[in-house]
Amino acid sequence: MDMNFSKFNLEYFIAARDFANHNMITASTHLGTSTDFMRSIANLSPKQLANISNVNVPLIIPREESTWWANFLRALKDDNRNEIKALAEQTSFYFIES
Repeated sequence: MDMNFSKFNLEYFIAARDFANHNMITASTHLGTSTDFMRSIANLSPKQLANISNVNVPLIIPREESTWWANFLRALKDDNRNEIKALAEQTSFYFIES
């Protein structure tokens, strides 16, 4: 079975570019990258971004904070929207402070 992550890759990089253009330092912190890397993303032209859609393999790999993921996946399974929201908010604080 061929997996195609091209749409996800493109949407991620568009969002990352917009985030970096809004606040480079915060984007860098939240996305776990250097400001130099975010600056490179921020400077991608629409044509350059469109070329990302030619990449079918995943360009993004989830971080493996096992406790957070276990709690998040449990909340999803239980359809616990309050817990999902709380965990999402926690990631912002966690990645800024870590």
